[in-house]
Amino acid sequence: MGFVNKGMVFSKEVTRVGVGWRVCAAFEEDGSWSGPSLALVDRAVEDSNKIEEKKKKHHPGRKTRSISTQTLWSFRIDPILLVPPFSHWTYQLIATSPSLTRITLRSIKQHDSNLWEAVFTSLLEALRFHKVLTTLVVDKCSGLDLQTLLDFVSRLPKTLGYLELIGQYSYSGSPSPVQITLPRVKSIQARWEVLLGLVGKSRVLQTGEQEDALISLMKKRFPSLACVIIEIHEDHNLVIRWKR
Repeated sequence: MGFVNKGMVFSKEVTRVGVGWRVCAAFEEDGSWSGPSLALVDRAVEDSNKIEEKKKKHHPGRKTRSISTQTLWSFRIDPILLVPPFSHWTYQLIATSPSLTRITLRSIKQHDSNLWEAVFTSLLEALRFHKVLTTLVVDKCSGLDLQTLLDFVSRLPKTLGYLELIGQYSYSGSPSPVQITLPRVKSIQARWEVLLGLVGKSRVLQTGEQEDALISLMKKRFPSLACVIIEIHEDHNLVIRWKR
């Protein structure tokens, strides 16, 4: 369920921990595309809060929730939001949302790994002063090689608790070892080769010892880790949990 405000489409994401707004598209009345601004987000928020106030008048006992850019907690970055001039707005929104705890990059296609390096550099700059980011999801993004992905993860905020690197990532030869320190990460989901890269191992572990050896390496590298989800197929994951 969503709403349109001054040329921008928002969809509402509701979970047990809060409410988030996802920017789906931006367009003019004549159908042409234009870059959104934070002023549009603010006006959309005002409209939403007016709706909540009306609900409160008609239903006095009903609890309502006011939404502001200061309490934006979840942001899904769709492909269009990484294309100029939208990309500037995207990074500005991230940089000015201090309560943002979850970022998702899903089904984004880039033809060159250099483009991904530029995206990650801008994203890390926007996250430079963030102190509450806990979840990052990279889901089925093409044109992204494993080395670039590992370099990006190594520079993520130390507050990260949940990391999902879903899908296959290209690599030629073994990726260079990367020192990754995520002291608070509790759960990691990825394919086998990505998990090996996270712990600085490029060689294939001995068959029959794979799971035990991998978990041992993961525990040593990430002291707060309590769950590893190994992606086998698109619809088949191996979930390994343990108590800390």
